Amino acid sequence: MKYTGDNVLDTMANCAINRNNSIYNLIVKYFNINNLSKPKSILEFGAGRGEFINRFLKFKNLTTFATELDKSYLKLLQQKHKSYIDLIQITQKIDYIFANDVLEHNKNDTEILIQMFQKLTTGGRLFIYVPARPELYSIFDKNIGHYRRYTIKDLRSKAIKAGFTIQKIQYHDFLGYFAAVFNKFTSNGELNPSAVHFYDKQLFPISQFIEKLFPVPIGKSIMMVAIKK
Repeated sequence: MKYTGDNVLDTMANCAINRNNSIYNLIVKYFNINNLSKPKSILEFGAGRGEFINRFLKFKNLTTFATELDKSYLKLLQQKHKSYIDLIQITQKIDYIFANDVLEHNKNDTEILIQMFQKLTTGGRLFIYVPARPELYSIFDKNIGHYRRYTIKDLRSKAIKAGFTIQKIQYHDFLGYFAAVFNKFTSNGELNPSAVHFYDKQLFPISQFIEKLFPVPIGKSIMMVAIKK
């Protein structure tokens, strides 16, 4: 897994606030975090600097875990969470695992899904958020270390192969698909903070509104919730 630098994480953390909040709210919803009746554990796979996993520190009945390959980021995570380089190092079972825009960085993504399945408790849930549609693969994807962009069929197949039962899988960020098409043919392969901010503030809310009206046939990303039965 490789990064082009802290600037990418900075841009997404500071300029994609609506998007990040949307993903966080989906995790809370499908993990039913607001209604925990007993202590649970949650792990973010590929947590970076903690943009998402840090949000779960406010839940008293939730023990937070993280994995991260980057050693400097890992040191930051270890100040607040039980943090490890990879899943293999974790010896206990976890109730909830989520990964946001991380699975695509792994060459053998099916093996990662198998490891996640093995680390989950029976009845445990997995939330995966990944970039969608191979035709959108761009210079930026290559520069940031993406091995692929997914189709729903492909992601579902790999999750089932790993042992999961799919609860929900759908496209997310409908308008983002068309923005990604434009970006593919006009971008130099780097994130433009101003463009990210404009889309997040002006267009992403419209995309969310559309997705509340009906299931969208396409999207920039795919959201999947799976269960270990």
